[in-house]
Amino acid sequence: LNIAFLLDESGSVDTDEWDIITQFVERVVTFDVSPLSYVALYEYASLASYQELLDFTGPKSNPIAESLIIDTLQTNVYNPSGQTETWDAVNRVLDDFHDYKTIDNCNDNGDSCWQ
Repeated sequence: LNIAFLLDESGSVDTDEWDIITQFVERVVTFDVSPLSYVALYEYASLASYQELLDFTGPKSNPIAESLIIDTLQTNVYNPSGQTETWDAVNRVLDDFHDYKTIDNCNDNGDSCWQ
């Protein structure tokens, strides 16, 4: 199972809450994500402030990949800005997932997606 984390960095989240969010994602990646999975990280704060921090990286069983995921979380500092606009961020992540699944990882008949 490949997974993308969408981190809310909007004005409704303060520095302490941001730390809780990133620590939670770090724990999930470290302890709960399958070694065969790929992980992507996104953050958003408004329509104009959406960023893919890390494209699908993995498999998690690769120590370099897991280290890159954790390092990206730990070095991405909180930046207070913008309105939430969750709907837009979720739609963009879903579009990226769709593109990743259909372009990169499926054969012609739709089988074997998400290798």
